Amino acid sequence: MKLMILALSLLLCLVSCVGEFAMTRSFIKEPGCLKWHDIDAMMVRILRNNGTVDRQGRLTVIVGMSTYRRAMTTFVEPCPRLDPRTQIRAVVNALHVYRRLGILVAVRAEDGWGTGKEENCRFVQTMLKVVEDFGERTGVISSTEDWEKVVGEKCVGSGNYRILVWYMRDGKRNMEGYKAFGGFGLPDFKIFKGPTEMCKSIIDIGYRRP
Repeated sequence: MKLMILALSLLLCLVSCVGEFAMTRSFIKEPGCLKWHDIDAMMVRILRNNGTVDRQGRLTVIVGMSTYRRAMTTFVEPCPRLDPRTQIRAVVNALHVYRRLGILVAVRAEDGWGTGKEENCRFVQTMLKVVEDFGERTGVISSTEDWEKVVGEKCVGSGNYRILVWYMRDGKRNMEGYKAFGGFGLPDFKIFKGPTEMCKSIIDIGYRRP
């Protein structure tokens, strides 16, 4: 319980303190440069969709800690063909002393999911639960369309303290057009722009809902 409260407090900092943030799948060599461009936080990929730990993501967490401290979280692009518990255990081991940042689960059709929606739904629900069992805050990165394609419109991913990042790169810094999915209410964040080059890195840009 104490670990969950700690994880919650850290991710609440991200939720409450952030204006715009960078979502990255590549190594950020100079996080201070992003800070100079008014990027208040980072979401860093820590697991690739082949089920392996993203070593560049881990390095970004280490390098970025001096700039962003705890205004940082991680996300996974899971491999549905592999055991979700094994994948999250690998992530937790890779983060080691940099744990309690939060681990979000990306559900996007382009990441190679199979066509079995019920099976995909069980996989996602299991992975979210496993993250919580490790004492990490979690949530979902997805869009209405991706969610329905991958896990089906009836699949529920929401839960106590889980956050939602709406992946909708329409260039609009607002929540207009959002259609609820996964049992979530309004998103906590929206990825609204990208991919874009900034500070010699390719990132997506998001913002926190006021």
